[in-house]
Amino acid sequence: MAQEQQQTSQQQQAVSYDIETPLNLIEQDHESVRGLFQRCRQADPETREDLANKLSDELIIHTKMEEEAFYPRLRHISEDLVARSIQEHDDVDQLLVKLVAIPATDAQFDQVINELQQHAEEHMQMEESEVFPLVREEMADEAESLTLNMQSVRDSVNPSEVRNQLIQRFRGH
Repeated sequence: MAQEQQQTSQQQQAVSYDIETPLNLIEQDHESVRGLFQRCRQADPETREDLANKLSDELIIHTKMEEEAFYPRLRHISEDLVARSIQEHDDVDQLLVKLVAIPATDAQFDQVINELQQHAEEHMQMEESEVFPLVREEMADEAESLTLNMQSVRDSVNPSEVRNQLIQRFRGH
C-alpha cells in the first residue's frame, strides 16, 4: 500500500504543465462538440435525441469549467473578453434549454440545432483566435494551478442539475 502511494506521488510529480495543457482541455472539448454536431446531423431521430442530450451535457460541463475556473483567471487580462464570453455562454444555454425540450422529430429541432451550432462555433473560434493567444502571452506561470482547477470543476459538474437550473432560469424566454 505504501509503495503504491509512493508510485502515485512520483507519477503526479512527473506530470509537467505548460500553458498548452489547459488550452488543450478546452480544444478537446471544442473538437468533441464539433463532432457531436456532425453526428447529430447524420443520425436518425432517436439517435439524434440521444446525441442532443450528450451535446447538452458536454456543453454544460465545458461552460461551467470555463466560467468557474478559466474566466476568473482571465479577468485581469481582458474583462471585455470575459464579459463577451459569458454572454455567448448565456446565448448557448438558452438554445440548449430549447433543444432539450423539442423532440428530434419536430421540425423546429433542426432550426434550433443549427442556431446552437452557429453560436457555439462562433464562440469556439473567438476563444481559439482571440483568447488563447492572450493566455499564452500572459498566463504561462499559472499553467499547473489553472489546469488542476479546470479539471476539478469538470469532475464536479452534474449536467442534469445544471440543466434543470438553466430551464428554471430561461423558462419563458
